[in-house]
Amino acid sequence: FYASGFALTALTWLARYALVFLIVRSVHAADGLLLFARSAAMMLVGLVMPTPGGSGGLEGLYALFIGPLMPEALLAPTLLTWRLLGYYLFIALGAYLFLHQLHQRRADGAPPH
Repeated sequence: FYASGFALTALTWLARYALVFLIVRSVHAADGLLLFARSAAMMLVGLVMPTPGGSGGLEGLYALFIGPLMPEALLAPTLLTWRLLGYYLFIALGAYLFLHQLHQRRADGAPPH
């Protein structure tokens, strides 16, 4: 139980770090080890952000941690791509699933006409 829980948690965090790594490396040949280490540090510091999902704070951390590793012109596009794929996509998916579940429950519980 504990080993599988640890493995699943480790894979989840590895995927979070890898998302930043893959997005930046897809447009710029930054140093891979440094980029991965900075994305990990950024995510860990982001855990103490007081805003939901780290909104605003994580973007600033991205500019501080990842910005120096790439040209300035690539900062905003990679940041927006990272936040869309790693945050807003899951909010939209959750909203869709929630509304779908509500619709399904209403259809199942509706009295026949």
